Amino acid sequence: MSYIVEKAEGAFSRLVGLPSELLDRIDDALRELAASPRELGKKACFPYPPKGQMYSFHRDHGGVRYYFVAFYYFADDEKTLRVYDVTVTTAF
Repeated sequence: MSYIVEKAEGAFSRLVGLPSELLDRIDDALRELAASPRELGKKACFPYPPKGQMYSFHRDHGGVRYYFVAFYYFADDEKTLRVYDVTVTTAF
């Protein structure tokens, strides 16, 4: 079963300024997460909500490796993943 991914308002606010091609690849990663959230995700730690999960992944673009962490939780309907934050760091 694949979950529906719902992005909270402001979830991508830290990604402002990233190339659009990279943003498309982030959406691809979230679709992968939706297909296997229990296998790909792990429990998030403080200061994130107690029932929160996190999914770490990386993507390369223009000779730079970008490391992302998507923070999400399972909605009460048991069909939706609510992504409430995505962080990014880089390594050259």
